Amino acid sequence: MLNTEFSYFSIAVKNLNEATDLYTKMLGLEVMEQPEKSTEFGFLASRLGANGTGFLELLEPINENSAVSRFIETRGEGVYMISLEVENLRETVKQVRLSGGRITGIGETEEPSADTPSVWVHPMSSKGVFIELRQAVVTSS
Repeated sequence: MLNTEFSYFSIAVKNLNEATDLYTKMLGLEVMEQPEKSTEFGFLASRLGANGTGFLELLEPINENSAVSRFIETRGEGVYMISLEVENLRETVKQVRLSGGRITGIGETEEPSADTPSVWVHPMSSKGVFIELRQAVVTSS
């Protein structure tokens, strides 16, 4: 079995301010950092957390051609992606592929290199769930 930990959940929202207000009031979460714009992926992101053990990431599309925008258009607001931190990204990718999963972020037959921080499991091969696999950062004691 591969060593895996939940890192965070991304939630696609139409309005970042409204969603931030909802989750901070309803769940008592705190804003961890100021909203950050990803022009590459076409969204504005805000992270909310409590007690330092993972977080919720809220994603508001900033252009209608982004994957987050298409997600909201077809499925409505909701969980967009889960992120897992894995001990060995290369072995995890191998296991996902052997199990019939489709990896994106690297070539179809390519293995992650030492400087590949993360890859994604395409939702078509994981029951509709978009999954990020992140290489765990090893810290020395």
